[in-house]
Amino acid sequence: MQEPMGPFDHFTPGKCLNCEASVPNRRSLYCGERCRQIAELVRYARRKLADGTYDRPDIAEAITIRRSQLIVGFYDKRSRKVDEEARQGLLARSHGQCEKCGCKFTPEGDSRFTVQHTATENGVVLEAWCYRCNMNHAQSVSFTLSNEEAGFLGWFEFRVRSPEPVLLCDDPQNWPTIYRQLQHAARRSGGDAI
Repeated sequence: MQEPMGPFDHFTPGKCLNCEASVPNRRSLYCGERCRQIAELVRYARRKLADGTYDRPDIAEAITIRRSQLIVGFYDKRSRKVDEEARQGLLARSHGQCEKCGCKFTPEGDSRFTVQHTATENGVVLEAWCYRCNMNHAQSVSFTLSNEEAGFLGWFEFRVRSPEPVLLCDDPQNWPTIYRQLQHAARRSGGDAI
């Protein structure tokens, strides 16, 4: 087995680990949130491939949906966060049933409660949907990929399936150590504060 990449083999302070664009300051490892999330998803997918669960339907579906979100932007967790009071209000309003298909919510599985965010002319509408309706809706949105977007998918798959990590940020096994070493190297490079 090949030795893991040394943290300095392909690291240039001031350049994004994911795309090599300029970073906001020399201490940053990524140029933005999208690149950080892409690298995180590549590591997750490589971990699932290594442990033999990559093709499990729920994991494959999750990877596909996250990858699709990253083609056109990134997943803003903060804007999608729904506080507990709003969640309870949705459950009460829906009487514990999916507002899309009518199934009763269960603690686990495809009938578990999720919050559907739907953009309208008047803002975002929240609805109580089951996991299956939420996923079916996410997968039903189709669009034609541009050449750049198709290139992104090819590059993503290459990075996930490569026998060895392609980029420093692709190594799920050694990432915690690599991350600390790169942070230290970036600080020593004399960059601005994060």
